[in-house]
Amino acid sequence: MSRHGKCDQEDGLWTELHDNGQKKKEGRFKDGKKDGLWIEWYDDGQKSRETNYCAGESNGQGTTWYDNGQKSREIHYKAGRPDGPWTTWWRDGKKKRVGRFAGGKKAGIWIWYHEDGTERHRVTYENSIEG
Repeated sequence: MSRHGKCDQEDGLWTELHDNGQKKKEGRFKDGKKDGLWIEWYDDGQKSRETNYCAGESNGQGTTWYDNGQKSREIHYKAGRPDGPWTTWWRDGKKKRVGRFAGGKKAGIWIWYHEDGTERHRVTYENSIEG
């Protein structure tokens, strides 16, 4: 594994490579903190994760993918905490779980699905407590 950029750098592009030379992760630092879009890849070059940062905290949409290219999870962050829609998928692309967060806590209706896409169960949350 190799890295380009200094561990303690204040500003600029950071790139980390897998042993095979493929990019592992890349993003920018501003004032010593992650800022903007950071991307991670599997060692075959397939994208594994995208996360937006502001002043070192997750902010905006974050997405992860399975190694087969299928989306695994999508979540929205605000000031480093989950805030907004949250969706996960099975490896074949069918929804696995759908819900939302408010201020880092589960809120509203959350639905879990079986691998065949049929609904397994649903729960309503208020401040992360089942209602």
